Order: sequence, then structure tokens, then C-alpha cells
Amino acid sequence: MLGSSLAHVAFKWEPGFEEFLRERKKRRKIASEETMSYYRSLFKRFLEGKTLSEELVDYLVNHENKWLRNIFRHYVQYLYYLRRIPPETYGWLMEVVPSRSYRLDVRSYPISFEDLAKTMNTLRESHELYYLV
Repeated sequence: MLGSSLAHVAFKWEPGFEEFLRERKKRRKIASEETMSYYRSLFKRFLEGKTLSEELVDYLVNHENKWLRNIFRHYVQYLYYLRRIPPETYGWLMEVVPSRSYRLDVRSYPISFEDLAKTMNTLRESHELYYLV
């Protein structure tokens, strides 16, 4: 059943998708023309004219350029927004195709004794409860 709902969707970069990335995308919208140009070139190189299929999904999941997965996920959100794919397909695609991986690391930030003293004075003067804690 899922395979039949994938077969009718062809990928095409269109002005509506660009507007979606700039205005309607969740979280950080694409503001830079340089980023938009990079997204457009990746899309046209790897996705333009392709038909949504399980083979395409497998290809994207294993592709070396992780940004391509992001663009694919954005396009899936766009298709869902336009009601070109059903919620089940949307959910499956978002689950199967991971977003670009982010490296989470803890960064230490040196704090000087002067900064600590200034912070404690501000807390004592303006936020006594936090100062006491």
C-alpha cells in the first residue's frame, strides 16, 4: 500500500518550494541566497526529475552528502504542506530518512573571578532569592 502512494510524486524545483524554504519552513528559515543556491544545485543534481520510491529513499539514506537528506526532508514537508502525500507517507519518510547529523559536544567556557564577583553582586542587588541559592 505504501509503495503505491509513493509512485505518483515527481521531484521538481519550483518557486513554491523556494518560497516554502524562505517563509513557511519550521525552525530556521533559509535567508541566505548562498544557502538557497547550494540547496538548489544539490536538488537539481540529485533529485530533479526523480520519482519518489523506496529505492530513492535507500539512495538518500546512504548518500555521502548529508545536506541532500535535509533538502529531501524539506521537500517532503513541502509535499505534505501541499497535500500531495498522505500523513502515513510523510511520517514514514521523516522516520526513515534521518536529518543531517549534528555533533554534540560540551565546550568549556573559562570564567574569571571578576565575572563571578560581578554576577554575584548583580544577584545580591536584583535577585536576592537566586543569590541565596
